[in-house]
Parts: sequence; C-alpha cells; structure tokens
Amino acid sequence: MPQGGGGVKRLEVVIESNLCAFVKGYGSRELLTDLRGRPPIWSSVSRAWVTTAEVAANAVAVAESRGWQVVVEETTSTHDDVSQEPDRDVSQEPDRDLLQGDLW
Repeated sequence: MPQGGGGVKRLEVVIESNLCAFVKGYGSRELLTDLRGRPPIWSSVSRAWVTTAEVAANAVAVAESRGWQVVVEETTSTHDDVSQEPDRDVSQEPDRDLLQGDLW
C-alpha cells in the first residue's frame, strides 16, 4: 500500500537552488524516470532523488494532476547568504599588510 495513508501517494520536494532539488515519496523514482527518460541519482544523505528544480516542478505538476498529495519546500543555502553581504568601501580601510608588519 502506498505511503501517505488512505491510498493517496505523497510527493515531497525540497528545492535547494535552480540546479538542485530533492524529490522523495512512493513512486517518485518512476515519476522522475518518466519525465527525464533515465533514472535519477539517489542521495543517501538526504534520502531522496536528486534532480533540477525544473524537473522537480514538472514532477509536482504531474503528481498533482494524478491526485497525489504534494509538499514543496524551498530552502536557501548558506552560499546564498554569503553572496548577499552588503558591499563595503575598502578605500577608507588601512592597508592590512602595513598593519601586520613582516611576519616572515
């Protein structure tokens, strides 16, 4: 019997970025294989199939059309947080090489 109770399949999607999304749930491997034409890669750490956000969005559309319960979560990676730091003006900062002196 499919997971999710009551005979309804459940698809869980976590979108990390445009290049990475994790898809799991009963029947998700077959769904992704049908969409891409080849089997997806399994991530043992996240315990889900790895694909792109575009393929994951298509999987969500197909699953919803089949009456599956769909849960989508978007996360922001730590790399995005670093890139969003405000620019700082370094022209007013002292030269670090002069402050450190000769270390060697």
